[in-house]
Amino acid sequence: MIVINRNMNADCLRNLDDPGVLLFQGEAQAHEFIIHPAEDNPFSGTITARFIRADGRQIAWNGTITDGNATVVLPVECYNVPGVCKLFIYDVVDADTTVCIYACRSQVINTVSGKTVDDEDVIITIPTADDVAYSGEYTPAGTVSQPTFTGTRSTHQLTITPSGAVSKPTFTGTQGNISVSGTPAGTVSQPTFTGNQMTMNATLTPSGSIAAGSGTPNYTPAGTVSAPSVSVTPYTDTIYEAGSGTGGGSVAPGSAASCTLPTLSMSVSGEKLIVNFTPGAFTANTPTVVTLPSFTPKTVATGIQNATASQPTFTGTGTRLAFTGEQSSVTLTGTPSGTVSQPTFAGAELTSSGTFTPSGEVSQPTFTGTAQTANLEITPSGTVSAPAFTGTPATIRVTKEE
Repeated sequence: MIVINRNMNADCLRNLDDPGVLLFQGEAQAHEFIIHPAEDNPFSGTITARFIRADGRQIAWNGTITDGNATVVLPVECYNVPGVCKLFIYDVVDADTTVCIYACRSQVINTVSGKTVDDEDVIITIPTADDVAYSGEYTPAGTVSQPTFTGTRSTHQLTITPSGAVSKPTFTGTQGNISVSGTPAGTVSQPTFTGNQMTMNATLTPSGSIAAGSGTPNYTPAGTVSAPSVSVTPYTDTIYEAGSGTGGGSVAPGSAASCTLPTLSMSVSGEKLIVNFTPGAFTANTPTVVTLPSFTPKTVATGIQNATASQPTFTGTGTRLAFTGEQSSVTLTGTPSGTVSQPTFAGAELTSSGTFTPSGEVSQPTFTGTAQTANLEITPSGTVSAPAFTGTPATIRVTKEE
């Protein structure tokens, strides 16, 4: 048996393969075709074969899957009719899917005794067992024309949907620091003192004598009492004032990335597999832009640390009564009762804005999937010219061996 090993590939489906052997009348199961599957695309269905003889008759039978390879052996009917023949081998996956995995063109040679006519209408007598046997070799002088194909160009579209997933983009960068400063706009209220008038009582017994007279003497000094001065030391804090009425911050939303995956569709019409392919599309994302507000620092009072009030002083002139005696010294001390008001701050709310661009990079989306193998069977429309032999007549001399 002659074994023909072939690998499944698209070339054999665009141009019929030449198996490199001839078939001869009288042979039976003389040729075995072993088709090896494409990488990552094993045969999984029923192996069938169709043989088209030179008389147009079709012979169909089943093959086998052996060690993962499709195996087909030619039955005796394939050798009966001389002439050009074609062989097609299929993998029938299921009721809806049939894939041609190999196709070739060969020729069956006439080996039956009798008379036959060649392409030039020359009658050749083939000796039988009763005839005298002759031996010899003859090479005709001439050339055989190259067959040419005349047809129309066809356009075919493949639609393939790969199986897999597109990775989600990730951002890789470093954390950034933002420093905001500002001075709030406004005023701090002046602390005020609220209290009760202080009354001081003293008893003075002068030594001496008052000039003679009737009644109790009354005394109103002439002059002024100075206002006490109050000194306040407040607690302070730093706040931040917006650089503008709106703060200047803004957010421009971005958009997510979008991906339209490719699509693949296949259909069968007669003995043809029609594959349609539409490429996908990918639109990158738009980052969100954030503009931060700007601030100016300002110091404001938040409380009273301590407060002091000066002692009032009296400036005036005294009026003497008709008193004769010794002068006495009187010392008065006292603490006024009351409260000092808490300073308040009146100003505008502080809004800060600014712009921050993080440093880093966004990863490129990657696609993870499985390889797809598309098989397309095309029957071109047109004609193939018949080879023509051009040569010169020759004389063959045969001598009988005694």
